[in-house]
Amino acid sequence: FEDRYKLSGNSYTYTSILANPSDPTKWQKYVRKDYKPERVATWEIGYKGQLGKKLFVDAYYYRSTFTNFDVTQIVVKPNADGTRAVYSFPTNADQDIVTEGWALGGDYSIGQGFVLGSNVSYNATVDKGNLTPTQIGYNTPPYRVNVNLANKNVAKTGVGFNVAFRYQDPFVWQSTFVGTSLGNSEGSYIPSFTTLDAQLNKKIASIKSIVKLGGTNLLGTKYSNSWGNPS
Repeated sequence: FEDRYKLSGNSYTYTSILANPSDPTKWQKYVRKDYKPERVATWEIGYKGQLGKKLFVDAYYYRSTFTNFDVTQIVVKPNADGTRAVYSFPTNADQDIVTEGWALGGDYSIGQGFVLGSNVSYNATVDKGNLTPTQIGYNTPPYRVNVNLANKNVAKTGVGFNVAFRYQDPFVWQSTFVGTSLGNSEGSYIPSFTTLDAQLNKKIASIKSIVKLGGTNLLGTKYSNSWGNPS
């Protein structure tokens, strides 16, 4: 791709043009470099087990370091007729990218078969180096929260249910699909949303079966979880 369009030494990085749009002397020329496979090293610590007779806990923390992180390189090449052509292609980050996250969840027996559960998770990029969010494209909401209440056999009637409430934080979606100008202005915003899911089931012993009826997003609030997706 680079050989076909002769980009190395003949084009400028888009980030340097954005930083100095009216001063071409400060634009940085793009110089080709070898493309290498992305690598990641991760360590994690966690605990999963039962505390007492009624509480089950699952928790962890992780930290990941990416080497040769795969990013999008955007360059601008001046044409002989005075116009400019913009090209986008994959390349490697010059520095390591570090992400981290944690989660805490638990299920608590509140008696008579009722179980209350909840979990919260967090994920973020903690060291971006000199990369822009558009180049990284992490596309992960910082926080997600779930809360659910369930009973497999209410009062030994063979009737069971599970109700789940879900929440997701807002975040900015970054990718080449978004478009350069919109991505750099963080216009590709994914709002937060909440949903309510539920399931009702009935055990029919005579035919050795369980009949289930369920639905997602019962509140009917429209949402989208990525840029360009339908509501």
